[in-house]
Amino acid sequence: MKLSERIQGFIATNKTADAIQEYLNLFKEKDKDLYTESLLYSSRFKKLSQENRMGLIEYAQFNMQLNQINFALLSLLDQIEDVELKPKVNDTVDGSGYSIFISYAHEDSAYMERLSIHLEPLKKYEKVTSWIDTLIMPGDNWDASIKSAFASANIVLILVSADYLSSTYCNMEMQWAVDSNKIVVPIILEPCSWDVTALQTLQALPTGAKPVSLWDNREEAFADITSKLRGLLTGRR
Repeated sequence: MKLSERIQGFIATNKTADAIQEYLNLFKEKDKDLYTESLLYSSRFKKLSQENRMGLIEYAQFNMQLNQINFALLSLLDQIEDVELKPKVNDTVDGSGYSIFISYAHEDSAYMERLSIHLEPLKKYEKVTSWIDTLIMPGDNWDASIKSAFASANIVLILVSADYLSSTYCNMEMQWAVDSNKIVVPIILEPCSWDVTALQTLQALPTGAKPVSLWDNREEAFADITSKLRGLLTGRR
C-alpha cells in the first residue's frame, strides 16, 4: 500500500496520531520545513486530545478543530511523491554544530514559541538543532524522551520565570544542567528570584539579564538573545 493511501486510511478511521507519525517519519529525513509543519500539527493534536480527555472542550468544538487538523494533513498528500524522491537530509550535528535543549515551564509556552522562531536562522545557517518537549509523540515515555534529548544536547537554554522556578521538574532539569559539562545559558523571561538559585553565577540573557517581559518591544529582546547566542556559537568554532 502506498504511503498516501495509508495516511488517508488512518484519517478515515480516526487515527490522526498515526497519520502524523507517517508524515514525521518521511519528512524528518527529507524535508525540514515539512517536518517542522508536521510537528506543529502533532503539537496541536496532542493539546486538543488532552483538553478533550480533561473535559475542557465541548464535543462540537473538539470535532471542528480535529477536522481542521485532518484537513491540513490531507492537504500535505500532494507533497509526498516529490518528497520521496528527495535525498535524505543530514540531520546530525557534526563537530562544528550544536544541539540545543530548551528547558521551560509550560506556562511560558508563548515565550518558548517566539524564541524558537527567532532561532530558525541559526538552525539553517549555523548547523544548530534544537529540542523541546512538544516533539514527544503520543505513546512515548516522556521522562525517558526528555532525559535522552538532554543527554544528546551540548547547549541548554533555561527559560527562567517564577513559574519555572516553582516547578519541581523544571528545577530538576536546571540541576542537571548546572551539574553537567554543557553550555548553560539562562534566559530571563520575567522578573523572579533567579539570582538566588544555582543559575546565579551564569551569564544570563537578554543583555544585562533584563527580563524579556520588561522590554518595550519583546521582539527586540528575542533578537538580542539570538544575536548573543550566534556570537557564542561562532566564537567557539
